[in-house]
Amino acid sequence: MKTLFLTVFALVVSTTAMADFPESVLLIPEAVYTPTGFDDNDNVQFVFEGKFPNSCYRAGLTTHEVDLEKKRVIVNNNAFYYGSGICLTMLVPYVKEVGLGLMPKGEYKIFFREQADNDVQNDQLIEMGKIGVRAAVTSDPDDYLYAPVDNVWLKKVDGNLKLTIQGGWPNTCMSMDRVEVSRKNNTIVVLPVAKMGTVNCALPIVPIPYELTVPVKEMGEGRVLVHVRSLSGKALNRVLDLPEEQ
Repeated sequence: MKTLFLTVFALVVSTTAMADFPESVLLIPEAVYTPTGFDDNDNVQFVFEGKFPNSCYRAGLTTHEVDLEKKRVIVNNNAFYYGSGICLTMLVPYVKEVGLGLMPKGEYKIFFREQADNDVQNDQLIEMGKIGVRAAVTSDPDDYLYAPVDNVWLKKVDGNLKLTIQGGWPNTCMSMDRVEVSRKNNTIVVLPVAKMGTVNCALPIVPIPYELTVPVKEMGEGRVLVHVRSLSGKALNRVLDLPEEQ
């Protein structure tokens, strides 16, 4: 009798665990943002966003594969669906970054793999954008010495759009030289170009905080990616809404 009870208990626990285990699904995003200006010695990145249809979805691991011959990137936007729970009707936004690493020069098409029926064996791919990579003109990691950046935001002040950058200087001789801002399609690329002095330079125990605000003109409106290059080589990405022009 004891053996029978343990067997039934194990089956109940096993069935409950299987019922609670989430289903892995593939989702097509709403928008893909592809920054410009990458060289073949850069960590190439792009960003995409979408909305989960209810509260039972959670972000999963994003995977990708690069086909150098066909010049295409195939992305799996994985999510977990907890269908055994109570699903609240709401749209839940998500934003994901994809790091491709070093890429040979060329223009690459970006595809997302669509959830396929069990009877369908062939990949169902949806083209969502393109990203370009140029040949590097220098052996340095970047075209410029970029400032280290921790945060960035856009805000209208007295009717004028302004960009604020925050970070910390790792050397007392380092300072901001200029900030270049440009927009192409739905992406704003920010280049915070730094400069180095040569007198009495020291390495602080902790980075020296800085905050810089610059005016931004003729950036249009709508939802955009603000892509900010940084000293570490990992760009800072923020997806936000530009205020309407007055």
